Amino acid sequence: MKRGEPKIVVFTQSSNSPDLNICDLEFFRALGVAVRKARRGATDRFDLDKLTVDVLTEYENYPALELAKMWEYRKFILHQIIACKGGNQYEQHRPLEVKKEG
Repeated sequence: MKRGEPKIVVFTQSSNSPDLNICDLEFFRALGVAVRKARRGATDRFDLDKLTVDVLTEYENYPALELAKMWEYRKFILHQIIACKGGNQYEQHRPLEVKKEG
């Protein structure tokens, strides 16, 4: 190796946020939808304290099963990233769920 010419090896790195950040990937959107549904029919007057209570309530009551599904989706995305060798030209759609017979 010549002086001043180190051998540089370049590796691809998996995609970063929001693709692998569970909050950006799904949770914030889902929580926002839950809060909007809970607030349907509420007054149009903005009330920060009421909004804070509504968000915390929906957060506390968010179904664990839905969170588990989000982590499964993140795993699907991670496998897609690996399949395209760290690039970001991959399919982001969920795989079709296979119905079990019986």
